[in-house]
Amino acid sequence: MRLYKVNKDGITQRLRFTTRKSREAGCHNLMKRARLYRAMQFGFKQCRIYASKDCESDSLMEFKRAKEDENITELIQGYSWYPIGEHERGELIRSWQCD
Repeated sequence: MRLYKVNKDGITQRLRFTTRKSREAGCHNLMKRARLYRAMQFGFKQCRIYASKDCESDSLMEFKRAKEDENITELIQGYSWYPIGEHERGELIRSWQCD
């Protein structure tokens, strides 16, 4: 799992979190809330990203791929996924879960 943010100058930067966590299945919390611009998922069947800690089901976020209209919650591997929301620099996230 790789998560990216966009800084105030429009430059994409990778969110830093423990590499070990990004390779393990299960629910993981970020140390603090972060604004997610893009997510890439590989190595898992599917992943889900949440706006709240502990992967609370009512905070499950929706995503889409560039140039496509279909909204999904389960991120499959091999694509860049963009969160659906109003903020131009991305949406606030707090946890993710991969299976």
